[in-house]
Parts: sequence; C-alpha cells; structure tokens
Amino acid sequence: MSTLDARKEEIKNKYIWQTLEKEGFSDEEIKLCIFCLVKALRKINNTLLFTLYELSIDEEVQTDLRAEVARFKKSNSTVTYQDLSELEYLETVVCEILRKYPTEPFVYKICERDYSKNDVQFPKNMLIFASIFGIHHDDRAYINPELFDPDRFCKENLKFVDSTKYLPFGFKDENDFGILYLKLIVKATLVELLSRFKFSLSKKSPKTIQFNEANFTNLELAEDVWLNLCV
Repeated sequence: MSTLDARKEEIKNKYIWQTLEKEGFSDEEIKLCIFCLVKALRKINNTLLFTLYELSIDEEVQTDLRAEVARFKKSNSTVTYQDLSELEYLETVVCEILRKYPTEPFVYKICERDYSKNDVQFPKNMLIFASIFGIHHDDRAYINPELFDPDRFCKENLKFVDSTKYLPFGFKDENDFGILYLKLIVKATLVELLSRFKFSLSKKSPKTIQFNEANFTNLELAEDVWLNLCV
C-alpha cells in the first residue's frame, strides 16, 4: 500500500479531496493531483530559497525590489493574480532566478524520426538528454552567465533573449498550469516576505551554491543555506 493510499481515509474528508470528489474525479486522479502539488511545492521552495539567497548577496537589487513591493502594498490591500503581473521588476527577478536555477535542469526527448544537424545523426527512437542548466550558463548564450542580473529580462532587453536558449521549465508551454502556479506562489510569497523583512547572508551562508551531483533531475542543495532576517 502506498503512502497516499495509507493516508487516504485520513484526508478524504478534507476540503481538497472532498471538492475534487464532488467534481467527479476518481481516487486515482485525486492522488495524482496531490502528488503533482507536492512536487510543485518542492520546486517552489527551491526557487524561493535561490531568490532570497541571491537577493541577500545583491543588496542593490533587493533594495529596488523591496521599494517596488512597498509601493504595491501601499495601494493594494489584497494580492490578486492581475496585481502581481503589474510588478515588472519582480517579474525580471523571477525570470533571472529561473535562468540561473531552472526547475528542469535536464530534460530528455525521444526522436520521432531520423534527423541530422551539423553532420550529427539522430536516428528514430534515440533518447537524447539536454542540459538546460548548461545552456543557461553558457557564455555563448548569456553574457557573464554566473552573474545574477535581472535586467536581462527588462522590457528593453527582452528582444535579446533567445527563446530557444531560455527554457527554465524544459519544453513545457509557458501557459502550462504548473508553470503559472509556481510563478504565482513564488511572486505572492516574495511580496509578503519582502514587505516585512530584509534578508542578508549569515555567517553560515555558503559563498557559492553547491548542488548534489548525484541528483540530475532537480537542483538539490548539497548543504543548508542560512540567511538573516531583519524587520
């Protein structure tokens, strides 16, 4: 029996399970939905951590972003999806974080037909792995790729961003529900955190982010990241 099966009776009367049942979803479909939500939350957690870490390093970017958030909170008592889309600098920060720390660092495709490119042959049914992380950190695709620079994605510079070299979610469509959900939660959480706290590096903070090299499906941290919060 799986973990979800074991906990089914415990959570069956909870709101999410009850609501999905009323909508006609089967038990298997509900379990898949919960699994996808948990998976998305892990990516959201990582994206938030990477963002706060980079903002702790770059005080100027954090100051500018906190100023935008302060102006936003002053004129908005509640936060809606449409409101968040008006925070232009927040959008550039999130886009740059997803470039430097893509949620899908590696993706794979199976060739549906024989294909050749630059004298390289790709036969039908061949399994091909692509390193999105490698593309995003290639200096032929981005100037000084290790630098955290939200201005890469400002309106004036968007025309220079090659969509074939910016794939933070792999080959998924940008209107995919999972992508919209992740960006929505990340932005809403950052608005609340940055309106209350200023972040800085702790003495325990690593000088550079290190990843667990044994896990190539996700950017898994090799060590804890400690940050200071100041009200």
